[in-house]
Amino acid sequence: MQRADAIDQVIGRDELRVFARDEQLLVDQAARLRFSAFTKAVKYWYELADPDGTDRDAEARRERRGLHWSQSIGGMWFGNVTGDPIGGTIVHDELARLEQQLYHQEQREGAITRTGAQRRFDALVEMATRSRTAPADGKRPAPLFTVLVGYETFHG
Repeated sequence: MQRADAIDQVIGRDELRVFARDEQLLVDQAARLRFSAFTKAVKYWYELADPDGTDRDAEARRERRGLHWSQSIGGMWFGNVTGDPIGGTIVHDELARLEQQLYHQEQREGAITRTGAQRRFDALVEMATRSRTAPADGKRPAPLFTVLVGYETFHG
């Protein structure tokens, strides 16, 4: 059932004609591949089946991004984040990198005193502090992107 859901998530009216053509291929892949590999195969199939649709979908995902950050009456802060794949990856990777630095620092000091969630929040505070104190002409991170080309394009 999960595999059918994976296909259902990417197929719209525009893809039904192509799906009808490739249905047996997808069914064969569903039977053969592990679920994680199958979902990647379906996404790749979708990109080939409707390249304009993937652009529309990417823009729709980006439009759903948001951050809600509020202070409670008691002074604590709470929030909710929804990130698009690229922006979310940038934030996730930097938070994870800083959280690991904090974890290794605690290890060197001989005691793990914070939870992972506490270290991630402290990493977020560190990101904000660094942003606030960074020089105006500081170096931006390298861009994060994926280039997807078909075999024919790649081998010319």
